[in-house]
Amino acid sequence: MTPRPLFRFARLAACVIAIAGSASSAIAQPRAKPVPDNAVAWSYGTGWDCKPGFMKSAEACLRIAVPPNAALTGSTYGTGWECRRGFRDVSGQCVAIAVPANGYLSDSSYLDGWDCNRGFEKTAGGCTKVAVPGNAYLTESTSSRPWECNRGYRVEGTACLAIAVPANGYLDGSYYGRGWTCERGFKATQSACVKVEVPKFGFLDATGRDWKCDRGFARNATGCVQIQLPERAHLTSAGNNWECEKPFQKIGDLCQQSRAGR
Repeated sequence: MTPRPLFRFARLAACVIAIAGSASSAIAQPRAKPVPDNAVAWSYGTGWDCKPGFMKSAEACLRIAVPPNAALTGSTYGTGWECRRGFRDVSGQCVAIAVPANGYLSDSSYLDGWDCNRGFEKTAGGCTKVAVPGNAYLTESTSSRPWECNRGYRVEGTACLAIAVPANGYLDGSYYGRGWTCERGFKATQSACVKVEVPKFGFLDATGRDWKCDRGFARNATGCVQIQLPERAHLTSAGNNWECEKPFQKIGDLCQQSRAGR
């Protein structure tokens, strides 16, 4: 049997070792930083965040100074506030946006904060009525002129002039109708529509502005001439030329057998 004094000594030594281990463990763990006023500790870790209305500065939470006509943003960056609609930040203060007559507040706070009503345009800090010329209409454009000419008219400076459509012509099919096209059977010159003269044995092509020859005829400078087929030749698929039967070759106006084929 173990003597009682020895047993007591063993138990005492075990207690001392356990206490020492606990102390070293406590020393090894980092100490949590103190949570400053107006802050909330993280639910995990050792950090903290400022409460709404306060912003972190070094190891403290300072109250955000919100100027009149402003509201907190909840952001931890920048000023922590922004001006209400209708106001803009000028040197840390929210100054009312001066909207001119015939204007309205816009969402473009980085610009003037206002735009002009339809029919008006920005000029010298105000809204000036758009001068729409005759035969024109207002558009939604904000990058170019705010009006466009009616169909059948073209822009000339600040006016809309009627397009002079020649006889046998019509306004083109474009959305704005800024030009004209000749009717079928006519071709355009600089300012007129000239009749297409179709020669004998010819017909208008698909464009309606030129002509082609019938099958068996070829086009020359004056009209359509009948194709004279030499021996052992036939019309091409288009019908306006000819080619030789194999193994003959086209040599001048004849079909001749090549020397290699002899």
